[in-house]
Amino acid sequence: MIKPTPGPCVASLERGVGQITLSPNPAAKPQASAPVPAPTVKLGLKFVKVVQYVHEDDIHCITRLADKTFITGSKDGALKKWTLDGELVRIIEDPKLIDYTKWVTAITTFDDYSWICGRRNGGATLWNNKGTNFTQLNTEHAPFPKDRTPLCKQRNIHRINCLSSFEKTTGKSFFFAGWATQFTLHDAKTQKRLKYTYTSHNDWVYAIQPLTHDSLLVVTGCRLDLWSLKPGSYEWGLKEELIVEDKTLPQRPYISAISPLEENPGKYGVAVFDGSVRVYDLSAKATIYKGTEHVNRVWTVENIAPHCFASCGDDGFVKLWDLRQPPKSIGSLKGNIYEKSRVSVLLRINDNQLMGASCPDSPKQSRTKAQFTYWDIRQIGG
Repeated sequence: MIKPTPGPCVASLERGVGQITLSPNPAAKPQASAPVPAPTVKLGLKFVKVVQYVHEDDIHCITRLADKTFITGSKDGALKKWTLDGELVRIIEDPKLIDYTKWVTAITTFDDYSWICGRRNGGATLWNNKGTNFTQLNTEHAPFPKDRTPLCKQRNIHRINCLSSFEKTTGKSFFFAGWATQFTLHDAKTQKRLKYTYTSHNDWVYAIQPLTHDSLLVVTGCRLDLWSLKPGSYEWGLKEELIVEDKTLPQRPYISAISPLEENPGKYGVAVFDGSVRVYDLSAKATIYKGTEHVNRVWTVENIAPHCFASCGDDGFVKLWDLRQPPKSIGSLKGNIYEKSRVSVLLRINDNQLMGASCPDSPKQSRTKAQFTYWDIRQIGG
């Protein structure tokens, strides 16, 4: 296990990282059994390949880097760097013992040279793109409203649910973190928390999307809200509730992710725990599209082509959607062709390929563990 040296030097942050150097770990753990051969499948689109045993447990988060690689973070506590073809570049962190208080729960690119990961215990780390230098960040949430602990598992109380860079919007070394009841603004260079903003007495902040230097979209529980910055301060105020919770439903429709849709300015894909996939139009201030084909939780939305996007969820399927058509999927892909699995993250590899990361419901008994599945999607979006 890689352990940060206490009191890392933060003397130079020209490229967003301190000066701690780690020895590369170029190889994955040896596997107990050989990968299961991939059968020939016909899913309406072209199946390309499967990469098995990429993590020991569910992959919580993924981010693509400027050097044409991507980073994955998992419930197994590991961080790994991959080529876009799914070849392992480096194991950045890999704990010998899976500690479920140290899940990797959030990853975001910080700038062109670095990225940030957050964990279930509230810790965050700034890494260079190679995954060899890091700075331990001083992240901490504010006291909970009325000093009341949120209603959740004890080990989730200090969990970082999401991270979002504010560097490209402001030109400063700022980033946001989402927690239970609040979001916080931090300076990676000075290691200071600049401001905290309460959004709820109990719900979690699941997503933060900067729009400009003074406006944000923030998901709290089942709500999507627009926040604005008060001039001359770091204080954020609620400007408008965009998606309001429907309290008549038997189960709360938590929003797990939002994503801006390419070539559709002001439109955002929304993944919801009620099995729906929606598109919200910021200009119209309305939900303009709603697909309801997933069963149970939807985890993310990913652009795949102009006017087209993909979604994935607990049901183990990836659904493909076209905004120009009625809200019925134009393709359905099975994330794991060997075992019943959820698909938790998606990554558009290029104009022709989409990758989904899946993990069986019981990874300890699984033959495949977490895996990447690649599809050819070049016929979409024509």
